[in-house]
Amino acid sequence: MVPPNWWVVSLASDERRKRSVKKLVERQAGGADVNAQLRAELRQELDGLTSAAMQRGGRLYAVSLMQNEEGDPLAATVLVSREIVELETIRVRLALGDVETVEAEGEYGPVYRTIKTEPGPELWGAQDIEQLIVNYWLEPPDGLGVYRATFTTPHLELEEGMIALFDAMVESVTVLGAE
Repeated sequence: MVPPNWWVVSLASDERRKRSVKKLVERQAGGADVNAQLRAELRQELDGLTSAAMQRGGRLYAVSLMQNEEGDPLAATVLVSREIVELETIRVRLALGDVETVEAEGEYGPVYRTIKTEPGPELWGAQDIEQLIVNYWLEPPDGLGVYRATFTTPHLELEEGMIALFDAMVESVTVLGAE
């Protein structure tokens, strides 16, 4: 599901999550002593974010390491979680909401997608930055509930391309043990 130019933080165990967050921060902030405070702050923020995601049923958190042609970062994240609910329940909830829902046919049946924009997280002082939020729901045939993938990016100017990337990532999902 995740391209090679994304960093995956496993939410399978607290130990793996912490180790992955530490490696990501070291990769992005470097190991120089002058960056020690920055690394500590990044580790604290990412640790809190991924810990909360794990507690809410998150299975995977990934951060884009993509860059544009000029070498500027193309920020994006995805959080994949499992919800113990049937896809039909999700469909009904979405139908009652105020966000347009698109239905597509996936490998395991219907896939629902919503697209919206909203202010960035206050936690990072990003409330003045609009973010694109794209949610997908799909239900593999293992009887264990629905997968939800939530993608975010502040690159509204690249909306069409980012949605195409997110669609391709979701289309590539294979669930081990699903028949």
